[in-house]
Parts: sequence; C-alpha cells; structure tokens
Amino acid sequence: MQMTEPVSQSGLSPKKWLPICYFTFFSTWGILIPYWGKWLEGLGYNEQQIGHMIAISLIARSLGTIVVPLVLKQSSQLIPGLRLLSIFCCVLIALFFIPMNWALILLIMIAYNFVMSPCIPLSDSLAAAWQKQSPFEYGKVRLWGSIGFVFATTIVGTFMDLFDYRVIIVCLFITHLTFLVSTFIKASINFQPQHNKSSETHYVKDTEDKTSLDEEHEETKHTFKEIKVLILTPMVLLIMLSIMLIQGSHAAYYSFAAIYWGKLGYSDTLIGIFISFSVLVEVLFFAFGHRLVYKWKLRSLFLCCGLFTVARWLFMANFSSAPLIFIMQSFHAITYVMGHMAMMRFISQFSNQQIIYLQAAYATMASGIGLAIFSSISGTLLKSMGADTFYVMAFVAFISLILIPRQLQFSKQQTI
Repeated sequence: MQMTEPVSQSGLSPKKWLPICYFTFFSTWGILIPYWGKWLEGLGYNEQQIGHMIAISLIARSLGTIVVPLVLKQSSQLIPGLRLLSIFCCVLIALFFIPMNWALILLIMIAYNFVMSPCIPLSDSLAAAWQKQSPFEYGKVRLWGSIGFVFATTIVGTFMDLFDYRVIIVCLFITHLTFLVSTFIKASINFQPQHNKSSETHYVKDTEDKTSLDEEHEETKHTFKEIKVLILTPMVLLIMLSIMLIQGSHAAYYSFAAIYWGKLGYSDTLIGIFISFSVLVEVLFFAFGHRLVYKWKLRSLFLCCGLFTVARWLFMANFSSAPLIFIMQSFHAITYVMGHMAMMRFISQFSNQQIIYLQAAYATMASGIGLAIFSSISGTLLKSMGADTFYVMAFVAFISLILIPRQLQFSKQQTI
C-alpha cells in the first residue's frame, strides 16, 4: 500500500464522521445477524439448510475481507471504497424483493456478503489511521455502531409482530441506503498520496526512471513479504486463532437464537428486546470500559473474554427463563466487546500499512471463517441436539483459552 499523508479540510471531524458511519452500517447488522435466519425460515428452510446457506455466504464474507483491502492501495481510497461497496450492497439487497429459487437466493447471499464484509475492516482501518492524527477514544466512537444495532434490532422485532418476515428485507434495504448516504458526508481529515520525489522532477534521465521503478517494485514485493511474515508470526497467528474460536462460538447464537427463542414461545418483539439488551450492555462497555481495556494486560483481557464466553454458552444450554436470558445477554459486553477492543488495542501497535492488513485478517478469521465453520456445524447440531449445541460452543471457546500467547507486546503501545 502506498504511503499517504493526512490533509486537513472543511467537514466533520473524525470523532463526528465515524459515529455516523458506524451507526448506519451496524443498523444493517442489527437486522442481518439476528434476523437473517428468521427470514430464511419464513421462506420455508429448516435449521440445517439455513446453517449451510449462512456458512457458504460467510465464506464469501471471508474472501471479501481479504480481496478488497488488497485492491485498495492507499489510505486515501478507504472512503471511496466504502461508497462503492455500499452501492453494491443496496443493489444486491434490492434483488431479494424478487421471488426466486434457493440457488439464486444463495448466489445473491454470496455476492452480498462479499461486498458487505470489507466495510468493517475498512472503517476500523480508517478509525485507526485517523486516531493517530486526531486522537479520540475508539470505544466512545464505536459505541454508536452498537446503538445503531440496538435501534434496528428493536424496530424490526416489533415490525415482525405487526407484519411478517418480509419486513426484514424492507428494513435492511432502508438501512443500507442510509449507510450509503453517510459515506458521502465530507470529513475534515483526508489522506493524499506521498509521491516519490523523483516522480516530481521533470528532468530525469531514462535510466534513472527505470531505476526508480525497479526500486518501487522491489519495495512493494518487500512490503508484501513483510506482511506475510507478520501474519504468520506465532504471536499474531495464535491470537488470531484464539479470537476466531471465541467469536466463532457465537455462531449458534447469531444465526439461530431468534429461531430457538421463538420455538420456546417468545414473541418477536421480546426476542428483539433480548438481543437489544445485549447490545445496550455492549454500548455501556464501549462508553465506560476504555480505562479497563487499557489498564489490564492484553493477555488478561483475552482470558477474561474466553472464560465469560464459556460461561455464557453453558448458561444458554441450561436455562431458558426470561430473567436468566437477560443475565446471559449481559455477558455480551465481555464475550464480544472486550475481545474486540483488545484486538483493536493489539493491532494498533503496528504501522498504518500493517493495520489495514491485520484488520482484514482479523475480520476474515473471526467474522468470516470462524462463523462460517460453526454456523454450518450449529445448523446440523441444532436439528438433532437442540439446546445441547451450546455445550459444543462452550468447548470451542474453552480451546481458545489454550491458544492465547503469553506475550502480546509487539512494539511500543499506542492508544486507539
């Protein structure tokens, strides 16, 4: 990726621009994650079929988080990239209004997840790069994404009780349109390429031009080699695998909790409240957990996250009363937010160039590969094991504890 430098201009500051971006994007996730399985169920598919369809689309999500960051060569391309991806998302969601067979539904799901998934690592990369120029607390900015998630989840749950499952696609399309609009809001800090001085000189010999191009080519090859070595560093690889198992164990919850609670007799409105409550606790942690995240050692944060994840799924397997569900949902602040903020703190140790690739690797392994594998497994297990599936998810989270490396300090720590 070509080096870029920040340039000040008129517009919203990063700490105002990013909350709008996060709010509108995660409003789409507040519909997609808890209710997509319900939409497929409304079309007549069973848990096993839904699990396989979601798993295949999540593989596409993984590929998207890898391919798109490789195409974007400069930090200055992050916002234009978000705009283009949001346009594709709107078009693909609109296609779901047309009646079609399962093959076409799956094909569009694959395409949609491919273009939607890079929005998270690109937004987080933008936040990390901006933070170095105009410091702000990442948690207080990112919490607006959680607020957007709660807003959408609550509204759609209520609408489903008033109407039916088809309202899911209508609301998803509207939220994607709002995200598209938000990406066109002007920011006060932009990035411009830093050109090589030799390219700005008008009188350069042909041999010098060739030498400059060869050096640039070698530098690019060297950069990609460094990135490959970085990701395969034992410390980086182990923590990526650990967080993949922690977040992957959420697959049964993300894809099937709404269906599972519905079969227990809870209304769509109450299911929406269950899900919204977990994200409200998430918002509180983003708002007030900043000091905790940066006071504790990184390893302690990941251990705490893993232990609470194990406890959460053991609770889910054994209890189904509403009061206890609310207690289980409060664990989300630890099982997701603490782990995510710990990863952001870990990744922030690296350079701007490395951050983009590490964000892509994190999104690919945690939100892509991990969820894809365990969504498919969960769909099959739920059909035969029911709530006991969450014992399996607890075991997966337990394995993550073993993988957490003792040393997580790569360089001089930077604050997000």
